[in-house]
Amino acid sequence: MRHFNQIKRLFLWVPVGTLGIVFLFTAIIGSVFFVTIPFHTVSLWRMERAVSLSVPHPAETSVVERFSFLGSRYIDDSECTYATGEIRSTHLSKQELLTQYENTTISLFGFARHMPVFVVIADEHTSLPLGEPAGDWIYDFVERIDTNVTDTIYYLVYLYEIGRSDLGDYRCLERDL
Repeated sequence: MRHFNQIKRLFLWVPVGTLGIVFLFTAIIGSVFFVTIPFHTVSLWRMERAVSLSVPHPAETSVVERFSFLGSRYIDDSECTYATGEIRSTHLSKQELLTQYENTTISLFGFARHMPVFVVIADEHTSLPLGEPAGDWIYDFVERIDTNVTDTIYYLVYLYEIGRSDLGDYRCLERDL
């Protein structure tokens, strides 16, 4: 009788233990994917802060608008692109402005070392490569504000990193739009 009770307990604990292991495995794997969403959000926030605080902006400039982008640049692609920037205004000449930012890089933990700081004059003649979010930002800005009316120069200063792993973040998985 004692031997029968041990076998009975064994047959009871094997399915329960198996279900427990499957549940634990599923929870661990699932949590890895759900952790990536805050990971990417915090990384984008750090990049936004770097544009505002770590990039040495000329004193004669001021922020007009801020932009950020996290996601995939293309349909049926699973990579995370980070882009964040500020449209700024100044009365400096274009040459003085571009000289101020020339060869400027920042190092941000978790991103490329010596990440280049991109600067583009915002006007109707600005053209950036297809898929770069900064091109859309400039286009939308120039449509709303006539950049030729005053002697003020508007420009976009931004950071841009492509091709990071999506790690299951739904924002980086564009499918059949």
